[in-house]
Amino acid sequence: PYKVGDVVVYNVTDSMGSSLPDSRIEFVSDSVDTEGNIWYSLKTKGYQPVVKEFMVDTAKNIYATGWWQGNEEPWKVFDAYFDSGTPWIVINNEEDTYELGDIRTVVGRDWLFGEQQFWYNAVGPIVEVRYYEAEDSTIQGYDAPNKIRAKWDDEFGIIYKHNLRTRTSYEIKGAFVNGELRGDTAAVITSSESNPATPSGIALYQNYPNPFNPSTTITYQMEQPGQVTIKLYSITGQLVKELLHTYNTSGTYSFQLNGSNLSSGMYILRGRLGEQTESRTLMLIK
Repeated sequence: PYKVGDVVVYNVTDSMGSSLPDSRIEFVSDSVDTEGNIWYSLKTKGYQPVVKEFMVDTAKNIYATGWWQGNEEPWKVFDAYFDSGTPWIVINNEEDTYELGDIRTVVGRDWLFGEQQFWYNAVGPIVEVRYYEAEDSTIQGYDAPNKIRAKWDDEFGIIYKHNLRTRTSYEIKGAFVNGELRGDTAAVITSSESNPATPSGIALYQNYPNPFNPSTTITYQMEQPGQVTIKLYSITGQLVKELLHTYNTSGTYSFQLNGSNLSSGMYILRGRLGEQTESRTLMLIK
């Protein structure tokens, strides 16, 4: 449901129900890879964001990085062809266990934006998904307790997420989606923002030239001091090389990527700039 310029704000509470800083996500750029998948880069503020990055494949399945704390690989968070109770494999991790998701319920009803008492009529069904670890790829392999439960709405995407291990909950509070402000508008537009789509002072720019052979320039911008990690991935999501790991003050920086030892094809460049993650698609032609 999202596009560049959209903003979603979540009310976050801890295990005791105490309020934590709101988690705010702004969609600042997108790119399409050779498979037709759409990658969304995000600007995040506040408590640990619901996700760091979205990817929507051609079948409209939705993947995310940062779904677990420390998770940097694309993880399937929503199945476009949902059937209640049907498990779907997401990752067979290094410990030879599976991380699975399945549809718990599918309902169509109104939803509440946080504590603002703001209601809207759901355009499509609300899907409750549960995620868990298993010893095999079947529903018999449940590991209790489940890791995460989340609710997904066709119009707003993630509207609720609860981590059963940390007991941290996220509930949608306000949003600027498809050109319309909903919920707590004060949370979406702050006094320093005249437009929800105002670009970030943090950016990973498109490499130049692109396509390239054999070298290209990668430029990024830091709004304030912070750690910077930039990695190169294959189109299938495999890590090819860590290109940069450093600490920068505010400013704009550039470096060269030499692809002499790489095969021709499409690559994904992902940068962790302070608390923000962004991606770009690169094409090497030899």
